[in-house]
Amino acid sequence: MPLELPQVPVSELKPHYAAFIKKRDLLSVYCGALQETRKWKGKNAEDTHTTTGVNATRQLRLVHQQLKEVCDKPILMTIDGVLPELMCFHNSHFLEEHAGWKRKGGYTVTACPCGAHMTFEAHSVNMTPQSRLVDWTKDFNGEKQKWFIPFKCDVPVQTLVVYGAIPTICSRGQDRCRCAGDKYSDTGVAYDFEKFVATLKNQQ
Repeated sequence: MPLELPQVPVSELKPHYAAFIKKRDLLSVYCGALQETRKWKGKNAEDTHTTTGVNATRQLRLVHQQLKEVCDKPILMTIDGVLPELMCFHNSHFLEEHAGWKRKGGYTVTACPCGAHMTFEAHSVNMTPQSRLVDWTKDFNGEKQKWFIPFKCDVPVQTLVVYGAIPTICSRGQDRCRCAGDKYSDTGVAYDFEKFVATLKNQQ
């Protein structure tokens, strides 16, 4: 019987989540995510792109113009932060399996403070029966909101990544900008919009 979320207390989710991790043989993945999260929390948050305080609206409009055949409009999502960091593919699968919330793949978008250099990272959220997108994966940088570009296709994003249909992380924009110099010049592979659109068209 599906869990009645979000009414179920987080404490009651834990045994269900632990059973899911065991059933799917994901213990090594889970431990690896915990280790990476601990490492990250010892670093300076300025070493990464963020969403907080970034004005990337104009850039996102330009991105959507190039992706509108295969992606819905970018939305600024609230991060509910219940399930572990760096486990979004599996967290969304868990919520689909145990609550009936459909998985929805896309890219989260972060940027340098001036918005000139953007990074796209494959991400998975869920859609409630009321057609509301929700993100129950904690953000490793402690953020409460994040830009998300949903794919129109229903193929789980994990499948697209595993089979090489899309890169896990890629970048767009200037290698140098007024706020960060060239510190983001090696953030992911260059974004190939034409190839990306052609790939996702084949999945629709």
